[in-house]
Amino acid sequence: MVDVSGRLTSFEVHPLHDSISRLLKQGRKNIVLNLSRFQKLDSSGIGELAKTYVSVVKVSGQLEVVGLSPKVEEIPKIN
Repeated sequence: MVDVSGRLTSFEVHPLHDSISRLLKQGRKNIVLNLSRFQKLDSSGIGELAKTYVSVVKVSGQLEVVGLSPKVEEIPKIN
């Protein structure tokens, strides 16, 4: 499980990317992102979550996101 806290913006996407890359290099393909302590998301953060998903799926893995607050959960639904 990867606990994501604080912000996921253009300035803070690198730690998440590094953590996921490290897990995939270790052969860990089933990853759970815990976003229960997550506070802020911008377009760069959305892009990083999408890249994370693609990276995991490319190695035949699974990515599960848990603990989304209603505010963060609503962002991808905006048309």
